[in-house]
Amino acid sequence: MGNRLVIPKPWWQVGLATLPGLIALAAQTASIVGLDTRLNSLLLPTMIVLSASSILWAAVRRRLFGVAAWGLIPLGLLAAMGLYEVSGVVFSWRTPLAFFLVLTLGFGLLLISLLLMVKPRPIARILPAIGGSLALSVAVAALLVFAYDGYGNWSLPKRYSTYFVLVTVGLFLVKHSGLCAGLFVLAGGTPLMGSHIEPAVFLWDSPFWDTFSDVSLTVFFFILTPIWVLRVRSVYGQAAGLLLPIAAYFVALVSALSAARGFSIAKSASISDPALDLLATIAVAVVLYGRVSSGLTAGET
Repeated sequence: MGNRLVIPKPWWQVGLATLPGLIALAAQTASIVGLDTRLNSLLLPTMIVLSASSILWAAVRRRLFGVAAWGLIPLGLLAAMGLYEVSGVVFSWRTPLAFFLVLTLGFGLLLISLLLMVKPRPIARILPAIGGSLALSVAVAALLVFAYDGYGNWSLPKRYSTYFVLVTVGLFLVKHSGLCAGLFVLAGGTPLMGSHIEPAVFLWDSPFWDTFSDVSLTVFFFILTPIWVLRVRSVYGQAAGLLLPIAAYFVALVSALSAARGFSIAKSASISDPALDLLATIAVAVVLYGRVSSGLTAGET
């Protein structure tokens, strides 16, 4: 993934992209000072309006999957809500079939997204590639399922396969959004990360640190990151904007756990490990999206 210049998004688009984070931060601030503003009730309608308007933007401009920048975060959050419910039902079976189905979905989406990116070719020429890719996908999925069969702890495959589906869905957005598509994955992965850490379980009797962990997540992931990624002028700057705030949140959470509970740094880091999983997922997305978008750019010139 080579560095190259990108055009920053206009500030009005950046403002819309940070709107969910700003509403959440305002609600958290009101809660700190003891005000009942019910701002949280505005979050879901706001995400729906932003998502719908970003899709309408793509439709008007006749760009398939070319959603507007302000829709990447709310679409990621809504996708996470849907995936969380679906994966919760599927993985409640606690059988290898569940893992196989989710992985097959991810591989299928990956194949479709890559086929949409290549130049049109006669169907007869790409049928062998399709067949081979499907066979390889099923083989890899079966191998991973076999590796976890009888393991007993399905939380890890549930988390990783959900991340995998998010990254593959994000590939559909790369053609028009470039590395900004990482915002979709980050927004979708954040609730999943939080459900596996649950800082409130450890910080319930320390209001300051509990609030600190919530506010830092909102500021780093939903305000700082979109501003950084959408306004920076280089691909490397976008990559840094996607990765560094997650690393900062990990450090903040480890500090909060150590200060509030007196845990060792090692134990606090172990509890916060899902944040590192999300960091690794975004790093994979950054490399993949960077390579794909650079290939598309080169193909267009």
